[in-house]
Parts: sequence; C-alpha cells; structure tokens
Amino acid sequence: MEADSPINNNLFVLQQLKQGDHHAFNLIYQQYKTELGIRILRMVKSEMLTEELLQELFMRLWIQRGNIDPDKSIRAYLYQIAKNMVIDLLRRAAKEQHIQQQIIAATSELYEHVEQSLFKKENEAFLQQAIDQLPPQRKKIFVHCKIEGKSYKEVAEEYHISTTTVNDHIQKSMHSIKIFLTSRPGFQLYVLLAVLFSK
Repeated sequence: MEADSPINNNLFVLQQLKQGDHHAFNLIYQQYKTELGIRILRMVKSEMLTEELLQELFMRLWIQRGNIDPDKSIRAYLYQIAKNMVIDLLRRAAKEQHIQQQIIAATSELYEHVEQSLFKKENEAFLQQAIDQLPPQRKKIFVHCKIEGKSYKEVAEEYHISTTTVNDHIQKSMHSIKIFLTSRPGFQLYVLLAVLFSK
C-alpha cells in the first residue's frame, strides 16, 4: 500500500469512519488487513498471534474512531497502533517469562528443601534403628552422651560407674552402630560422623 492510496487520502471515508459508519470501517479493514498482517507477522513470528493482534487492532480503531484526524494519514495511524501493540506484547512476554523463571526457581528450591528433609529423616531413622539394637544400659548411656549431650562425668554419677566405664560403653556403641549403618545402602556417612564425634 503506497502512502497516496485512495483511502489513505480520502477525507470523506475517514470522516465517515469518525462518525461511526460501518461501510467506511469495512473499506479500511479490507484495504489494510493484509498489509498490516504481513508487517505484524514479521515482528511476532506467529500466525496465531498475528491474527489476534489484527483483530484487536481494528477493534481499537473502531473504539477510538473519534480520535481520528481525517487530515492525517490513516495508514500511519494504523501502523502506529500496530507498533504499540507489538511492543506491549513483547513487554508482557518478557515479564511473564521473568515471573515464570521466578516460579521455577522457587519450585526447585522448595523441591530441594523437601528432598533434603526426606534424606535427613531417612538417615535419622537408620540411626535410631542402630541405637535401638544396642543392649539396654549401653543404649541409655549412648543416648545420654551423644544425643542429649551430657558429659561422661554426669552420666557416670547418674549410673554410679566410672568415667572409664562410660567411655567403654560409648566406644563399643560407636563400633556397633558403625557396623550397622555402613551396611545400609543410601545412609549418609556425615550423619554418622556428626553423631559419633559430637561431645
């Protein structure tokens, strides 16, 4: 479409459109839809989006017909609307992509947290099984020292035994627990080390 096309410079058609004449609107639609469609398609690379934008463009033209200046180029007016619509579309797409990336990142972080929690619970369950298989008194002494954090002296006084005996119980418990846990596939060794080498 050249700048000096009949409709582009037809003051009467533009005045009729401005007054709400459907025939004038249809003339402009038929004259420019293909040209505008080609231009929009080059920018958005999608036939579906092009069709949607074209429909919205001419809907805006009709809604905003009162703003048309019959003395100015309708072609330039339509191209400006098309340009603004494509820019808005690209901005929305960029924003939505950014939001989508944030959601994916948040979801991944949540998944990782849940996964770590499950591993932790699984390892704690293994450790509890290992402790449960200890002889009753040895189990109590181990729990007091390694789980509750009591000193050897405190435990020795509570059970009326020497700290050497407490240490003997702990060493034997550690050996027994280590054998039990290392035979369990999937057990995280750092859990064992954290318990065995805590005070």
